[in-house]
Amino acid sequence: MAKASVVDDILVICPLLKEEIADSYCYEINLVAFGLCKPSLINYVINREEAAPVCGSCENRAMR
Repeated sequence: MAKASVVDDILVICPLLKEEIADSYCYEINLVAFGLCKPSLINYVINREEAAPVCGSCENRAMR
């Protein structure tokens, strides 16, 4: 049986959370910020109206 490959996360500085996070978590935050997933997906409570512009202009943004 073939094993699934695992992609290593890249760490980025999140301007919204003001801390270092994995790029996969950045992607999840973007999903919530842009209303594509429920907020329960992430560990932080974020305000979508405030998060969307920050995430939208972030150079580390996972969703392009």
